[in-house]
Amino acid sequence: MCFSLILAGAIGNILDSAFYGILFTESYYQGGLAEYNPARGYAPLLFGRVVDMLYFPLIDTTLPSWLGGKHFQFFRPVFNIADAAISTGVISLLIFHREFFKSPKEESAQNKTETASDQAAPTDSHTLAEASDKETSTITSEENQNNNSETLENG
Repeated sequence: MCFSLILAGAIGNILDSAFYGILFTESYYQGGLAEYNPARGYAPLLFGRVVDMLYFPLIDTTLPSWLGGKHFQFFRPVFNIADAAISTGVISLLIFHREFFKSPKEESAQNKTETASDQAAPTDSHTLAEASDKETSTITSEENQNNNSETLENG
C-alpha cells in the first residue's frame, strides 16, 4: 500500500508535467483559468506544470482591532494530490515498516537474541519436569563417578 501511494503520486506528477503544457493554455493566479487548446499549449512536452493543486484555508477572517485588525488565514499551504499521496506513503512506510530499514548488523543481532530466547529455559510444565530429571540424573552420575574414583583410590 505504501509503495503504491508513492508510485501513484510520482506517476501523477510526471504525467502532469509531461502533458499539461502541450494540452492547455497558460493559467494565472489572479483569475486566468487554463483552457483546453492542444493547438496552442504554453510549453513543450515534459515542460508543463503540476496542476492538481488544493488550497482550502480552514480559517479566513479579519482579526479584531485589539489584535491588529489584519487579515488572517489559518492553513495557507497549497499542495497537490500527488504530493499528498507520496508524503502519506513515505510517512506510513517509516512508521509501520521500520524493519525494512534495519541494517544487516541489527537484523543479525535481533535474530541471535530471538534464537537465544528460544533456547532458554523451557516453558511447558512437561518439558520443565524432563529438564529437571535430566539435571538430577547428571548430578547423580557425577556423584557416582566421584564415589567410584574415591573407592578405587582408597581400595
